[in-house]
Amino acid sequence: MERGYLPDAPDRRPDPCRRSRKQLAGNHQIFKNISDEEIVHLNLPTAVPYVFEFDDDLKLVNDYFLGDPEEIKKLMEAVANQGKKK
Repeated sequence: MERGYLPDAPDRRPDPCRRSRKQLAGNHQIFKNISDEEIVHLNLPTAVPYVFEFDDDLKLVNDYFLGDPEEIKKLMEAVANQGKKK
C-alpha cells in the first residue's frame, strides 16, 4: 500500500487534513478503541500534526505527534490545565 491514502480514495493523494480537538479525539477513539470515559482525559493540543499509520488491512500500526516531544508535552499540559480554576 502506498502511504497517505485509503485504497479506494478517488484522487489517491495524501490527506493532510486539519482537525479540531474534538475531531482528533474522535479519530483517536475510533482508531485506538478508547472508551467514552477515557477520551475525556486525552489532552490533545491543536495545531500540532498527528500521524496515524495503517497496515494494508487498515489496522492502526502506529500513531504519533510530529514535532518536538518537549514542546508537545508542554502543549498537552496546557490543554490539561485549561479547565482548572486559578
